[in-house]
Amino acid sequence: MPEVRRACVTTDLDSPGERLARLGAALRQGHDPWTVLRLAERLITAGHGTRTLAVLEEWEKRPPGTPGGAPGGGRTREDLRAVHALMRCDHPGIDGAPPPPAPGAWEEVRAAGPATAATAALSGALAGLPAYEIAPRAEHALSATEWGRRSAPAALLAIRALLHADRLATAATWSLRLAREADRGNAHAWQAEFLVLLAVAEYRQGQLPSARAHITAALDTVPAGEGRPWRRSALLMRSGIDALIAGDGAAGHGDGTAGVDGDGNDSGPGADDGVGDARDGVGDARDGAPEGASPPTGLLWADQLALRGQLRLARGSTGAALADFLRCGRALRAWDVDRPTVIRWRSGAARAHAARAGFDGLSAHDGLSVYDGLPGPGPADALALALEEVRLARACAAPRALGISLRRAASLADAPFRLDLLHESARSHEIAGARLEWARTLYATGTALLAARDRGAARKALDQAAEAAGECRATALAERIRVTLGAAGGGGPGGGAPVPARPDPRPPDPLTVSQRRVARLAAAGRSNRLIAEELSLTVSTVEQHLTRIYRKLGIRNRAELVRSGCPR
Repeated sequence: MPEVRRACVTTDLDSPGERLARLGAALRQGHDPWTVLRLAERLITAGHGTRTLAVLEEWEKRPPGTPGGAPGGGRTREDLRAVHALMRCDHPGIDGAPPPPAPGAWEEVRAAGPATAATAALSGALAGLPAYEIAPRAEHALSATEWGRRSAPAALLAIRALLHADRLATAATWSLRLAREADRGNAHAWQAEFLVLLAVAEYRQGQLPSARAHITAALDTVPAGEGRPWRRSALLMRSGIDALIAGDGAAGHGDGTAGVDGDGNDSGPGADDGVGDARDGVGDARDGAPEGASPPTGLLWADQLALRGQLRLARGSTGAALADFLRCGRALRAWDVDRPTVIRWRSGAARAHAARAGFDGLSAHDGLSVYDGLPGPGPADALALALEEVRLARACAAPRALGISLRRAASLADAPFRLDLLHESARSHEIAGARLEWARTLYATGTALLAARDRGAARKALDQAAEAAGECRATALAERIRVTLGAAGGGGPGGGAPVPARPDPRPPDPLTVSQRRVARLAAAGRSNRLIAEELSLTVSTVEQHLTRIYRKLGIRNRAELVRSGCPR
C-alpha cells in the first residue's frame, strides 16, 4: 500500500478534511495498523482528536463484508479495536479512556479476543483497578496473541498494563520476546516500540546499563523525523540514566531525603523515569505548557507538566513547580485517570507546598487557585496530600508506585512516623523487584536513622543502600550514599573513622532479611512457586532473590546452598 504509506509523509501538508480522508483510505484498503496508528497520531497532534476518534469508532463498528466495511473479518476489527483503544488511552482528554472491565469477571476475559482483553487491562489500570485484576488480563492477552504486525497494538496495550501493575519482570520478558519477533519480521517500527517498553521495565528494576542500551537501540531504530510520541521522554530517560551512571555529581540534590527520590511517573512508554536525575530537556515555556509538549489531551502532556514541576522544585522555583503539579492533577481528575500508577502529582505538589508559605502568586501560572483537597498552607496540609496519594496507591496494589509514594510522604512526616513509612516503602520495593528504588529508600532510611542518633542501624541501612546502588550501576547515587555513610562512621569519604577491613571480603551475613527467607525455604526444598506463595511474592521476584543469593555466597545452585549451611 505505497499510497497509504505516502499519506504518513505528506499528511502535514494537507487540510484536516484531506487528512481524515487519508485515514479513511487506509482503513478501506486493509489498514496496516502501523499506518493507521501514525495517521491517527498526527491528526490528534494537529488538534483533530475528536474527529479522528469518531472515524476510528465508526470503522470499528461497521460489520465486515458490508459496503464500506473493513475487509478481513473479525480479525481485522479486533486489530482496529486495539488501535482505537491505544488512542483513547493515550489521549483521555478527548473522549475519555475506554470503560474499565467489571472486577473479577474471568469468564469474560477467557472468552475475549486478545485486543479486547488487552484493552480491558489497560483501561482497568487507568481506572484504578488493583494490579491483581490487571495482570491476569494482560498476560492472557499476550499468551493468546501470535506475533504479527496486526497483533502488535494489542501487545502494546497489554505490556503497558503490566507496567502500570508493576509486574516488571513479566513486562520485560514479553517486551524482549516481541522485540526479537519484530526484528525477525523486519517490523522495525514495532521493534522500537517494544524496546522502549523493555527499557522502562529494566529501569524500574534497576538494570541501568541494559535499560540505556535498549532505549538507545529504540532511538536508533526509528529516525528522528518519524516523531514518535515517546521520543522526547526516551531522551530524558536516557539523560537521567547517564547522570546516575556517570557519578559526576550532576545527579544529586545534595541531601538525604528529597535528593534520594529521583523517580518519575508511569503515564506511558518511556515516561520520565529517572527524571530526578536529569537536569535539562524540558523547556520553561512562558505560555504555561512544556516546550515541545504533546497535545494537551494526552497523558504524555500531563506527564511532562509533572516532570517540569519536579525540575523546577529541584531548582528552588517552588511556586512555578506547584502550579505545574496542580495543573497536571486538575487535568487527570477531569479525565478520570487520576491514579498514582499513572502520575504521582500529589506528592510533588505536597513537597512544593511545604516549601512555600501558601498559594499566593499562583495567578501568574495558569490562574490556579487553592486545590480543593488542600485547605491551608501548613506542613500538615502538605503531608495530608502526600498521604492521600499513599491511600490511592494502596488501592491500586502496585508495589513500586506505593513504595515511591510512601517514601515521598516520609520526607514530609514528623520523625516518629517517618521510619515506619520508610520501612513499608522498602518492603514494597522488594516485592516489586525495584532494586534502584529500594536503594533510594534505604538511603532515606539511613539518613532518618542518623537524625534519630541510631548510628548502628543507620550504617546497616546505608551499607545495604550502597551495595544495591552499586549493583544497579547507579554510581552517582552510590557516591552520595558513601558520603553519608562516612558521616555515620562507616568509612566513606565524608568523614568518620573508617571501618577496618575484614580478612574475608564477604561479611558474616551477606544476605538481606528477604534473601534469608527465600534462601531458607529454597534450602528446605521448596520450589520457586511455593516460595512465592508462602512469602506473598511473585515467582520472578523469587528468581531474582535466588540469583543475588547465589552471587553473594559464591555458589551456583540449590545443592550448593544446602551444603553452604546458609542461611544461619
